[in-house]
Amino acid sequence: VIEGTTNGEAVGGCCTRCARRSGDGNAVVFTSTSTNVHPLSATNRVPIYLRDINAQKTYMVTINVNHTAAVSLSAQDPWISFDGSKVVYRVASPDSTLVPAVPSAPPADIIMFDRITGTNSRVTLRTPPLTSSLYCELPFLSPDGRFLLLQAESSYLFFLRALLSGPNYAIF
Repeated sequence: VIEGTTNGEAVGGCCTRCARRSGDGNAVVFTSTSTNVHPLSATNRVPIYLRDINAQKTYMVTINVNHTAAVSLSAQDPWISFDGSKVVYRVASPDSTLVPAVPSAPPADIIMFDRITGTNSRVTLRTPPLTSSLYCELPFLSPDGRFLLLQAESSYLFFLRALLSGPNYAIF
């Protein structure tokens, strides 16, 4: 599945990693250093991709707001929703090329890509107890895509957020 590109050629000279399949088996999220996975793949960073297996289409998750280039940010830890419609991932210091109107950039943030709209949005709420100085990592989506679980600063402190409506809850 990952070996195919949008033009049907094999992925060559790449390092494909962090592959995760959606719960329904119809999509896979992965990172790759190959430059022929997507027409906009040429970048000095490792982009995140979403492959819709049924539609045989590959989306660039880490794409700029104008959909004209990959962002030049470090993106890691992709996690896919059960139905493959959403991907959450961690970026170091997001900026306006990825998500519009990001206030002062935190050390790291969690971003969500919506396959249906083709957009990225910042999903980490910087409200207490999750302050702006905490480094967010290891994002996980609930199977229904309604909740985000993340870890703060390589600690044992986890936060749960209801994506549709809610605040952050600390889980110890």
